[in-house]
Amino acid sequence: MYNFEFNKKITLMNKEMVKSIVNDVVNEKLSNLIEEMSQSEFTEMICDMYHDQTGEVIEDEEMIEEVNQVIGDKVLPLLLKVMEYVSGLELPKYEKS
Repeated sequence: MYNFEFNKKITLMNKEMVKSIVNDVVNEKLSNLIEEMSQSEFTEMICDMYHDQTGEVIEDEEMIEEVNQVIGDKVLPLLLKVMEYVSGLELPKYEKS
């Protein structure tokens, strides 16, 4: 005779394992994205896109620092919130400098 209750428990355990794996993968991808966005290549990409859209060149060190400030103030808190949501853990808050 088929034991429906036993099969249901296995399915629930498998779903929890899948959720755990999904969380791990998403956290890893988001961590990689945060790392990538904190590198100079990301800032260069933003500056290049700004140039493409406005015709203005961002070369001055002070202007580049302002771009980095915008990245830090807008992008990183968003990514940290997503990681916090996915992981279910409360992460340290990003404070603007």
